Amino acid sequence: MRLTRDGNAVFTALCAMAVLLALALPQLDRPFWHDEVATLELFASSGLLYPFTDYHLPNNHMLSSAVLALMRTLSDAPSWLRLWPLISSLGACFLVVRLAWRLDGGLAAWLAGMAFACSGITQAFALQLRGYAPSWPWLLLAALAVAGYVQGRWRTLPSMLVFALASLLAMALLPTNLPWLLVLAAIAVLLGPAGDGSIGRWWLRLPWLALPVLGLLAYAVVFAQLVGASGQSWFNTTSRLETLAEIYGDMAQDVVLLLPLALVGLVLYWRSRVEDRHRVRQFHAIVLLLVLLAPLPLWLLAPAPPFARAVVPWWPLMIVALALLAAKALRELENHKRAAMMVLALAMVANATARESMGWRPWPPVRAREAMPQTLLLHYYRAGYRPDLAVDVIVDWLHDPRALVWSDYSDFPSLRWHLLRRDPGLVPRLNHAPETTPTLLRAQFAHRPLLLVAASEKQACAMLSQVDVACSGHLIKIADTGFFKAFRLRAQVR
Repeated sequence: MRLTRDGNAVFTALCAMAVLLALALPQLDRPFWHDEVATLELFASSGLLYPFTDYHLPNNHMLSSAVLALMRTLSDAPSWLRLWPLISSLGACFLVVRLAWRLDGGLAAWLAGMAFACSGITQAFALQLRGYAPSWPWLLLAALAVAGYVQGRWRTLPSMLVFALASLLAMALLPTNLPWLLVLAAIAVLLGPAGDGSIGRWWLRLPWLALPVLGLLAYAVVFAQLVGASGQSWFNTTSRLETLAEIYGDMAQDVVLLLPLALVGLVLYWRSRVEDRHRVRQFHAIVLLLVLLAPLPLWLLAPAPPFARAVVPWWPLMIVALALLAAKALRELENHKRAAMMVLALAMVANATARESMGWRPWPPVRAREAMPQTLLLHYYRAGYRPDLAVDVIVDWLHDPRALVWSDYSDFPSLRWHLLRRDPGLVPRLNHAPETTPTLLRAQFAHRPLLLVAASEKQACAMLSQVDVACSGHLIKIADTGFFKAFRLRAQVR
């Protein structure tokens, strides 16, 4: 990377990485939530190769599970295991700057790097023990291979080899990365080498589209399980359009400072001089539209649309696209663009710092949600999700040898994980919503002090409804740790 009038790319990358690291480090030791615990217990506990032989649940992001299994031979500490996604995120931050610099210069690189580092979506997933953050650098590397090919900087064979390797590793992390890799391959096919847009010879570039599909080789042993999992619909109450609105709504909220400039830049591109339009049509227009609209066909056409978070690996590419548009707008300021660039960066950092500090306060009563949506910003995960504090309450309650604790099925793995490390002897008295008859449940809880640990009173009532107990007016909240609340009954179950 070279020195230009827009600044030094290495310095830009280091600044962005420093911001990302400063925002992430305070959360490095945060307790595991239920999806992470499921990954650790089911797929990262039986050796390095086991994740590649079992795909009965989509929680198995195979390559990530294998790395976690290797790391667990040394320690189970959150601050140790979270280094894997953190290092991936820092590498992605560097590649975001590199890609934006390659496409449009230092101004776009600065905006892209700072927007990615300060993004709430980035911070929500940068430390998760899942395959989302580790997917970022490989998708960005695939994008760099396509950019090098289209710009004529890389020869065809090296470009395709790098793209194929990045595709294989990205697919080994998440099978839902396939659509994003196909979008990148489509860009290579449409634009061709040096971006000449040789439509008449586009068929010679079709092998690019086969390279992402080859990534399915990572699932050779578990292909039947993968097909079975892909046929499951994960949305029972959320429509496709609602999910798309959630995706783009969260993204717009996350880049609210960059979005107005990007919209201005889009108008300026449209009104560019005639000689510029040819370049814009061949490169920026096609690339930016494909990148920004890529989630639409996946959620509109897929037989079983995935969770909204399946778009997270594509997020850095969308950041780069928005940064290219915003850079176009800032260039119109001529002599004031540096000042505007710095003010925007400081505003992003201030916004991110405020968001992170608020994220660890108790669950905000203003926007309490009875149902926990799968938002990209993961409000429920960031706002006081402290199973370790809930376990403190559970341990105090279980001092009575007759006492029992009941949690919701989805929260049970995380609470069990922390209780197992606090006092293994108490684990048998921590229950989740069992699949049995109300009569047996009533017999189990009769005349025994019962504590309900749930996200809300409504959820606790739903748990009690399984034993035919009307909880209206009968629940007393004895603890609130943020996300988790603890309730006891005014009277025993009869």
